[in-house]
Amino acid sequence: MAESVKMTNRELQRIWNAATVLANRKMANVGADLKVGRLQKSLQIYAEPLDKARRSVAADILGASNLDDMPDLRRQLTSLKIEAAESDLLDMEVEVTIPLAYALKEADLPKEQTGSDGWKNAGGLGILTANLGILFVWDEETKS
Repeated sequence: MAESVKMTNRELQRIWNAATVLANRKMANVGADLKVGRLQKSLQIYAEPLDKARRSVAADILGASNLDDMPDLRRQLTSLKIEAAESDLLDMEVEVTIPLAYALKEADLPKEQTGSDGWKNAGGLGILTANLGILFVWDEETKS
């Protein structure tokens, strides 16, 4: 089941980034790994053109110039122009078909692993789940 949702490109980028981080972690089970992979693949058709548009905005402003070759003040001004243009792009609304069947639940999330750095697998889950937006569904008993 998929739902058509209007969101800004910024929200889309946030969801894409969270899905990408989760795709690089060991999830709770194989089913969760598959969900994350399918989720990331379904969002890729929106994220890749957005990334291309962001690079294009920067290239249009830079032209044949290279930021590294610019004097400090000019580099800062050019960077601010790029940032403003990218911000305008990210604030634009887009309609995205969200595959709700791939929404993650608490049971799908990565667990802490053993070893001295095992916590890293489950680190930052609060912000990741917040960034997933409607693609993270709280179980009813843990929602309150």
